[in-house]
Amino acid sequence: MKPKNQKMTDDCLKACIASLFELPMSEVPHFIKHEDWISCLNAWCERYNLIPIDVVPTEPFDFYTIATVDSPNFKDKKHAVIWKGDRLIHDPLGTNKHAYEPESHLVFVVKDLAKYI
Repeated sequence: MKPKNQKMTDDCLKACIASLFELPMSEVPHFIKHEDWISCLNAWCERYNLIPIDVVPTEPFDFYTIATVDSPNFKDKKHAVIWKGDRLIHDPLGTNKHAYEPESHLVFVVKDLAKYI
């Protein structure tokens, strides 16, 4: 995981995905700009043999996730951050000063594991 900060007010998910997969921001779409952004995310993940799944864990995950949290800047909006275990790892706003409570976690599952064995 190589932290990247968001470039615009609404590209936190893009920055988190670029961070998590260690990709340049230019290689990650700005999913939220699309009305059906979830389908865009699914199609992009398909290229990497991945399936994105949004989950509410009962125990902390011991791996990186993209957590959905309340936006610290905009009422009634959501924000994406990198999370691991029970703590914030990276906030693409460029600060880790906010106290977030994740609502859910986006995890990425390998679609066809046999391709890698």
